[in-house]
Parts: sequence; structure tokens; C-alpha cells
Amino acid sequence: MPNVSSLRPLVTGSGTISSTSWLSPGNNVIVFSQPQNFKEGATLATNTGVVTVDTGSGTTWKMRQTGNTGNPSGSFHTSDTSSTRARG
Repeated sequence: MPNVSSLRPLVTGSGTISSTSWLSPGNNVIVFSQPQNFKEGATLATNTGVVTVDTGSGTTWKMRQTGNTGNPSGSFHTSDTSSTRARG
């Protein structure tokens, strides 16, 4: 179990998840309705669980995990992308 105090806060993401190739075997791509500015290792909390960003740009991003718990859709939360270093 991770030390919860060391996790970055999650904030509401911009736009929505508009499509995925999530349930196809070996696929791990999520497409967003608006361009995103994720960093490698960012956390995404979707309606089907939590995934980690691997690579991507604009609206198309590859996750480190492959889909196995349903098809993510709609709104999402992500690691805080602000430049502030404050915690809690």
C-alpha cells in the first residue's frame, strides 16, 4: 500500500475521454476531446479505475496499463499539472 501522503492531488481534467481502443487485446490508447498536457507517469482516474500515462501528445495518449475493467469514458481526474510545489 503506497504512502497516501506522498501522492499528488487529483484535479478535474479538461474535456472528456472521447474514445478508446481500450477493450481490444493489447491496446492502451485513450483519445480525449481536447488536447492534454500530461507528463509521463501522470495518474488518470477514470470511471473504470486508475491508469498511468506512458506517452502521447495532443488528444491521443498511450497508457502503461491495458484495458481489462471496462471502457473509460466521460470526465476524468488527473495528477495536478500546476507548477506549484505546495502540498496539502
